[in-house]
Amino acid sequence: MRYLIEIYVRAWEWIQDTRGTAAARKQQREAETKAIWTFLSQGAVGGAIGYFLLVLCVLGIYPRSWSLGYPILLPIILFFGAVVGVFVSAFIWLGSVLFKSRLGFIARAMIVAGVTMLLSLLLSDLRPIAQSELTLIVGFACVLELPIVLMTGSSIRPCHLLLLGAGTRNTRHNFGSWISYPAGFLLRVVSVFGFFEALMALALWISATSQEWWELSAYEYEGAIVLAVFYFPTSVYFSFKTPRKTLLLPTVLFLHVPMAAEIVHLTNAATAVSVFLSYLLLAQVCLWAAYTLGYLISPAPVRLVIKSWKETMATRIFPACQVQQ
Repeated sequence: MRYLIEIYVRAWEWIQDTRGTAAARKQQREAETKAIWTFLSQGAVGGAIGYFLLVLCVLGIYPRSWSLGYPILLPIILFFGAVVGVFVSAFIWLGSVLFKSRLGFIARAMIVAGVTMLLSLLLSDLRPIAQSELTLIVGFACVLELPIVLMTGSSIRPCHLLLLGAGTRNTRHNFGSWISYPAGFLLRVVSVFGFFEALMALALWISATSQEWWELSAYEYEGAIVLAVFYFPTSVYFSFKTPRKTLLLPTVLFLHVPMAAEIVHLTNAATAVSVFLSYLLLAQVCLWAAYTLGYLISPAPVRLVIKSWKETMATRIFPACQVQQ
């Protein structure tokens, strides 16, 4: 009889815990529907990604429009896409507030498509559009809208990720923490921006002819582009999801040995472009060094210890009984 009561109580507590978890998740979703800044930040990131992909698609279809000025104009391109994403995400937030729930993928896609269609009609000259142009416009709209639909209303918090990363938040602080926080934020921002620049340079390298590249078609610059394409995605991943302290230093050394060799190679080339690129890469290495130093000397986050069933549930069910270790 005792074991039957124990099984019943355990089952009942499991049901109550499940219901409590579901209620907590529901409250969290309701709270997220009211956080307009989360929606706006998600829309900004989605709009920047979508507009960047749109520019790459346009330049891929019309390769003669390529120019060496596009990597320089990349911050303006990302800013314009972020503004469009913020404008569209405001309507998604308004819809979630009106319906008092998190909107699904289809609902978000309908809102984004409707808002961008109205925005394009307001900015267009209402001239007749050919069938081929209409197909391209619909395709470009899908490229622009898909990242906004996927990002806005999701569980991703871009501001939190940029400031604190994807790891466990540490409640204990010292001098190392105050070094790692600003260095980590700058490192993540620079790594993401460098990743976009590397993709732009790679697309330009593939699409443009050697005559249009001038001196950038030289061997040292091609090596720098290839290295950047592999380096910056890895830097983005490890800057957001930092390894444990025992693995951080070997990871950073393995990541930056080829980068240090490329910096020396660009410096020895002794051209204006190569020296400029070497300084940019050296700034990235310095950010990694500061972040690694601060992270290593900062206190480790407190990990919650999950106790066994005998130490928790048994004493609650049978408080008078002595649990034998």
